Amino acid sequence: MLDDETPAITADGKSRSDPTYVLPPDLTTALKSGFELAENDEPVIDTLPNDAGYVMVAPARIIAAAPAPLASIREKVAQDWINDQASQRARQLADAIGAKGAKGSVTDAAKGANVPVRVEPVKARRIQLAQFRGQVPPPLAVLFSLTEGKIRTVGGGQGEGFYVVKLNKIVPGNALIQPGLVSSTQNQMQETMTQEYGQEFMNAVREGLSVKRNEKAIAETKARITGGGS
Repeated sequence: MLDDETPAITADGKSRSDPTYVLPPDLTTALKSGFELAENDEPVIDTLPNDAGYVMVAPARIIAAAPAPLASIREKVAQDWINDQASQRARQLADAIGAKGAKGSVTDAAKGANVPVRVEPVKARRIQLAQFRGQVPPPLAVLFSLTEGKIRTVGGGQGEGFYVVKLNKIVPGNALIQPGLVSSTQNQMQETMTQEYGQEFMNAVREGLSVKRNEKAIAETKARITGGGS
């Protein structure tokens, strides 16, 4: 969308040709209206925030979506390519370490790598996963999905690289050292079982007495109770 003074801008108010350009915040509404108009549509009048007045919106020229000129994004393209190549090499190295680590220790498998590789033993309990509130780090999530002796490579996300995770030993948990957890679980199960037993009892009574539901009477009674009937 163009006018006589504003550079070509995108729907988010930025300009590819002028990185320093910033759309005035009070014109956000006008920008939205502008991108809803066709090139030959009649202008529209928008109200500015905080009773600041009005603005007439009409697109001077609409430029069809197209890839940005290479000259304007050359540095970003180059950096993206470098990052991609680095990621591919990191994945290859991680896979190589994983292949060796499957037959021995990860520490020995990481020796001789052409870049520094940190090997860190980790001890974790499944109960600790709750503290992440559903946002469990990928390597830790993989750890608890493996069987003993298995190994797997996983991406760390957010450009962290790759992790080679091997589960060396599983130690069975002992619920007796967590009395609070045992009590909480018992209460949850007791509540669920009570509801299930109650429902099963009601179902058995209905079957034994050949109970039939009078849907019309139920609806009328519900309407009277809730004030929906006369």
